[in-house]
Amino acid sequence: VPLLLTLLYALRRRVSFRPFLYAVLAFALGFAAADLRTELVFSPVLSRAIGPVPLEATVLATEDMDGGGVRLLLGEIKAERLERVGIPHTIRLTLRGKTAITPVAIGARVRVLANLMPPMEASIPGGFDFRRQAYFDQLGAMGMALTPPEVVALGVGEGEGLQAERWREGVKQRVLEHISGVEGAIAVALMTGERGAIDEKTNADMRAAGTAHLLSISGMHIGMVAGLVFVGLRMLMALW
Repeated sequence: VPLLLTLLYALRRRVSFRPFLYAVLAFALGFAAADLRTELVFSPVLSRAIGPVPLEATVLATEDMDGGGVRLLLGEIKAERLERVGIPHTIRLTLRGKTAITPVAIGARVRVLANLMPPMEASIPGGFDFRRQAYFDQLGAMGMALTPPEVVALGVGEGEGLQAERWREGVKQRVLEHISGVEGAIAVALMTGERGAIDEKTNADMRAAGTAHLLSISGMHIGMVAGLVFVGLRMLMALW
């Protein structure tokens, strides 16, 4: 407020340092926008591990993992044990072994028993802070499923986000129908950004070769740009 009053005074008096005030105002508005964004995405986050917790939720996204596991992103959560500490906007559950046998469709309403824990902090000082990213993704807890998900209803979830995830899942299945193994997992990562199915040896080899960034979301963009350049040059060369 004092800054705005000073700016209004400067505009009325036409003082010489108005450009400096504009710069300071832009700086302050940037911090205000960042603070507003932080408040708008607020969602309860677990402060400690808890479980076993029976919960009912809608499947927002699925991701295959190396070794046959599956990772589920759950929303619209109902869990009595979490009501006292606050129910997170979303929870990410890992299913392995017998719990991953039952396939679960995006948008399905499921019941599952799980152990939950807060999102992980950075493993080393200055390292990647997953908890910070989880906060802005409104991911309030992670955990391991103790029972196979019991499907309560199919296709109950609607909305643009779920429809986009269904399309993404369709692209993944179409790719895997034609490309199997490690090559299929890499193709899926480049097409959809889903990297969970790539085995650790391949990840280590790509890190050693300095090409691991191609598997990230930015890498997907690089792949898209490279594809557009390839197609564009081929079309141009076909003109003569």
